Amino acid sequence: MHMNEYNLSTNSNSEQYKQILFTKDQIVNKVHEMASNIVRTYDSKRTVFICILNGGLPFSVMLMQAIESIDPSYNPNLQTIYVSRYAEQRMAGEIQVINDLTKKYKNLTGKDIIILDDLMDEGGTIEFLQKHVSGYGAESVHAYVLVKKDKKATTNNNVTYGFNAPDKWLTGMGMDDARLGVEANRWAPWIALAND
Repeated sequence: MHMNEYNLSTNSNSEQYKQILFTKDQIVNKVHEMASNIVRTYDSKRTVFICILNGGLPFSVMLMQAIESIDPSYNPNLQTIYVSRYAEQRMAGEIQVINDLTKKYKNLTGKDIIILDDLMDEGGTIEFLQKHVSGYGAESVHAYVLVKKDKKATTNNNVTYGFNAPDKWLTGMGMDDARLGVEANRWAPWIALAND
C-alpha cells in the first residue's frame, strides 16, 4: 500500500474542476513506481491484468506502457470487465457485471490476477470482483488502484493504491464528471476535485 499527501494548493479551472490534486508528472511517476513493483513481484506468464471499465482504462493503459518500458519482454496480458455501481447524481448503486470476461478467461486456474481501477471509495466493487474472479479458479487476486479516498474501507484485502485523496467527488484519469458532459474529464492526465 502506498500513500501520498494530496496537494490542495494548485490553481483551479472554474469550469473543468475545482482544484488539481495530482499533476500529470506526479501520476506518471507514481504509475512507474507501481509498474516496477509489479515487474519485480509477478511472473508475466502467470499474470493476467483485469481492467475495470470504463474508469480503469487511462490508468491501465499508462501502467501497461510503464511495464513495457521497464521490461520489454514482460508482455502484459490485459483483459477487461465492465462493472457498474454508480447511478445518477453521483450516487452509488447496486454492483452489476455488465460485460464479464471472455470465455477464454473464465478459467483462471494457476493464474495470478491483478484487478486495475482508477478509484477506491469503500472497496465494495474491488471486494465484489475479487470474489467474482476467484470463482474462476485464480491462484491469487490482487488489486492495484490509482486513488483511494480518505474513508474507512470495507476491505483491506490485497489492495495497493498510488494516491490518497479526500472524500470528495474526483475527476480526471478515468474519473468522469457527468455534470459537465458525457465522459467529461475521463481522459484528463491530472486528478482534481470536481466542482460541487
